[in-house]
Amino acid sequence: MTNCQENTESSNQTESNLEEAATAEDIITPEVDDILDKLDPEDKKQVLTRIEEFSGPIPPPHLLKGYAEVYPEAPERFFELLFSQSQHRKSLEITHQKRVLNHRLISLLFGFFLVFSFFISAVILLVKGQEITGLAFLIPPLGTIIRGLIISTKSKKEKADTEDKETA
Repeated sequence: MTNCQENTESSNQTESNLEEAATAEDIITPEVDDILDKLDPEDKKQVLTRIEEFSGPIPPPHLLKGYAEVYPEAPERFFELLFSQSQHRKSLEITHQKRVLNHRLISLLFGFFLVFSFFISAVILLVKGQEITGLAFLIPPLGTIIRGLIISTKSKKEKADTEDKETA
C-alpha cells in the first residue's frame, strides 16, 4: 500500500468520524459550532475529535460489542475477570478486617492483664502493710480504667451528636 492510499483511507475514516461527531448535538455546543464554521474543512478534520468517557468497572455496551468483533470471547472473559477481581478484593478486605480485629483483641487482652497485674500487686502490697508502694501500684490501673470510661463516654456522645446532625 502506498503512502497516498494510506492517507486516503485515513482521510475517509476521519471524514466518517467527523460526520458522526458533527451530528452529535450534545457534544458540540453552539459556541464551538460557530468557531468550527469559520475553519477550513481540512482544519476542521484536525480539530474535531470524539471524546468518550465512562466511570466504573463496566464499559458501555457499544465498546464491548467492538471488542467482541475483534475477539468474540472478549466480553465473556472481561466479565469473568471482573468477577474474579471483585472476589479477590472482597477476600482481601475480609482478611484485613480479621487481622485488625485480632490485633485489637490481643491489645485489649494484653492491656487487661497488665492492669489486672498492677491491681493485684497493689492489693498484695497494701495487705502486707506497704501503703505508699501499694498506692503507687494502684494509681496506674485506676487511671487507666477512668481514662477508658471517659473516652468511651466522649465517643458515645460524639457519635450521638453526629447522628443527630445527619438526621437534621
